[in-house]
Amino acid sequence: MRNVFHHLPEPFKFFGNIKKYLKLNNRIAIIDYKKYRFNLFRLGRHFVVESEIVDTMTECGYSISKKFDFLPEQSFIIFKKGS
Repeated sequence: MRNVFHHLPEPFKFFGNIKKYLKLNNRIAIIDYKKYRFNLFRLGRHFVVESEIVDTMTECGYSISKKFDFLPEQSFIIFKKGS
């Protein structure tokens, strides 16, 4: 999912519901804009705090598989089902 998380009205419900359709080794990659001091994405609220993504996914029963930091304005995290 690229730049979609911040548009979800109920992310807990969304990720909780799709979990049952994922096989054990499937992954979900979430890329979304970080909150920066000033940029156009912040003005339009087109961002999400990375900890909010992690907290939501953890609460829905996912764990971090990989995390990348090569996108300076975006978080990029791959989650797996379970711990």
